[in-house]
Amino acid sequence: MSNSLISVIVVTFNCERWIPLFASSILAQSYSEYEVIIVDNDSKDNTLAVLAETGLSAKIVRLDENMGFGVGNNIGSQYASGDLLFFLNVDTHFDPDFFQVLYNYLCANGLSIVGPRLLGYEGEDQLGERFLSIDVYGGVGSCATPFYIEGSAILIRRLDFELVGRFDSTYFIYGEDVDLSWRIQIAGKRLDVCSNAVLYHYGGGTTTASSFSTRKSYQVPYWRRYQVEKNNLRNIIKNYSINNLVVILPLACVFLLAEAVVYLVLFKNVLCLYSFKCNKVEYAEYN
Repeated sequence: MSNSLISVIVVTFNCERWIPLFASSILAQSYSEYEVIIVDNDSKDNTLAVLAETGLSAKIVRLDENMGFGVGNNIGSQYASGDLLFFLNVDTHFDPDFFQVLYNYLCANGLSIVGPRLLGYEGEDQLGERFLSIDVYGGVGSCATPFYIEGSAILIRRLDFELVGRFDSTYFIYGEDVDLSWRIQIAGKRLDVCSNAVLYHYGGGTTTASSFSTRKSYQVPYWRRYQVEKNNLRNIIKNYSINNLVVILPLACVFLLAEAVVYLVLFKNVLCLYSFKCNKVEYAEYN
């Protein structure tokens, strides 16, 4: 059976440093039935010029402002011709059989979504034999079975992507991958991780508020933490049944307010403000 056309959709924003290795990874693929769609979120650096130098053939969609991750990918999907959509981050690289292995796994197992095994950009293994999941309050963690496919590499059937309403356009960035995977499973569809397909991912390399590591700690900018916690709360409000939500939502809000009080006592005023703001925003949008 011949391969299906895969539409590789890439949202870029000031990411010229990642383009050369990313482009060479795509050009080296053994799977030849693909197209590339670049949605540029109004980059101010040389992202598109560097891309042109790589020789990678792509449809370029230029936006006049930074629309965020989910909206950018939704726009890219409108230019796609393939039956399969592959949302792929630019701060990644991968082996030549990457597309083929993921495609074979999705087809062989009748999945709606498949994702790769995730390693750090230099090959660091942070998950081991575990997979990405969430706790009952929507916080990201790990588990023995995958609950969601991380947004750096999501191969999904186009019909299923449209069935669940695409990415939620109200999310600017972070958490939309959890939401999409959750809605796919609510619709009775299946997802999984293919451990034989490995993605080397920097993580946060396409945002201006990237996390970074030191020998003693992993530091996350305030803006990113706010977006993550706000959207974690949004995810449980959207996707829990009413019976679960009436129990979980009050507890989640209490924990956020308690966190705000702790930060206030510790004189971490900015973190206190963001913890309080998460509650305020969610109540305003959903009540």
